[in-house]
Amino acid sequence: MSFSVKSYLLADLLTIKYGKNQKKVQDDTNGLYPIYGTGGLMGYSTQFLYDKPSILIGRKGSISKVKYVDHPFWTVDTLFYTEVNENLVLPKFMFYKMSLIDFLFYNEGTTIPSLRTETLKQIEFNIPPLNEQKVITNILSTLDEKIELNNQINKTLEIMAGEIFKQWFVDFEFPNEDGEPYQSSGGEMVESELGMIPKGWEVKSIDDLVELIIDYRGKTPKKLGSDWSEKGIIALSAKSIKNGRLVNLEKANRVDEELYSIWMKDELKYGDILLTSEAPLGELYFLATNDKYCLSQRLFAIRADKKQIIPEVLYMYLKTPQVMENLLNRATGTTVTGIRQSELRKVSIIKPDNKIQMKFQDMIINILRKVNVAEKENEKLSLLRNFLLPKLMSGEIRVPLDLEGEAS
Repeated sequence: MSFSVKSYLLADLLTIKYGKNQKKVQDDTNGLYPIYGTGGLMGYSTQFLYDKPSILIGRKGSISKVKYVDHPFWTVDTLFYTEVNENLVLPKFMFYKMSLIDFLFYNEGTTIPSLRTETLKQIEFNIPPLNEQKVITNILSTLDEKIELNNQINKTLEIMAGEIFKQWFVDFEFPNEDGEPYQSSGGEMVESELGMIPKGWEVKSIDDLVELIIDYRGKTPKKLGSDWSEKGIIALSAKSIKNGRLVNLEKANRVDEELYSIWMKDELKYGDILLTSEAPLGELYFLATNDKYCLSQRLFAIRADKKQIIPEVLYMYLKTPQVMENLLNRATGTTVTGIRQSELRKVSIIKPDNKIQMKFQDMIINILRKVNVAEKENEKLSLLRNFLLPKLMSGEIRVPLDLEGEAS
């Protein structure tokens, strides 16, 4: 098998174009085209700027990432968009190639990072023949598509769980003894500090409803006479949780078994709810496995008292706007907003009837487990993708393709 590559300048492979500001930004997605900025999706336009596969490059501000777009779009002037010379390179292959570039190295801004087209045009790329590009792109795209599919499935499952929770515990339309919606069927409601609630339900503080709040935010390896490890148990911090997911675990610090045993006097277990205490405050994650993690900076682990409230119900309550507002109102700080454990314990939660909680748990537990399974699969797929990407792009790993007779 031959491995034939040619060296090209970026100017040979791409034509770099400037985005244009769009005044008519709309929220409605029906029949409209996405408008992209350096922060991602900004809204929608009735017109598109370009309608072929393109690679978007941050021109000013956030210049560290590239984005692949294969649908008609508009982009503002803080981004470059590109026309790809498809006689030499496949658009998505070029996206994968460019995703490995450290654009900060080419920064020519002072107070605000920025890129110049003339500098970018001089970047060199080793490009294999088109048929090899296609095989490599298919390998990486398959991984990306599976990750995205899992994300979409999880989003759907979480929407389902949220709708059931809202119907039962916010609208109080859980099934009564006759299987009818409680409140609209004349179920008795009583006054509480949080408004009208079903008879038999109570308002309690988080302090009343938890068995334990694990708080190791001040601990560091140095304070415990040790150091981080290259391998071992992942140390979760506030940076590890985003939108109900564990993220960037490949970049997380790790501890060995010896340090873990000193650090984690109270180990995490199934049903614990992780809550970021600051930077940012209020990100949540439900631990639906017994996986071993070390609890690190800016993170609480809340363990429900199951005699009072099941973990799944407490988790869903913590996600509601009403409880999140209560959390934020108890936060302190100016440049960095955070909440103390003592204030967290004062946050009010509605405690539903135990029988209703158990019925909800029966419905929701499989949803949360499916979400966790898909998330675990994505962790493995992401690790594989991130391992393969630089090696496939550099030719260190060669695809099983006979290139004899192919144009070089």
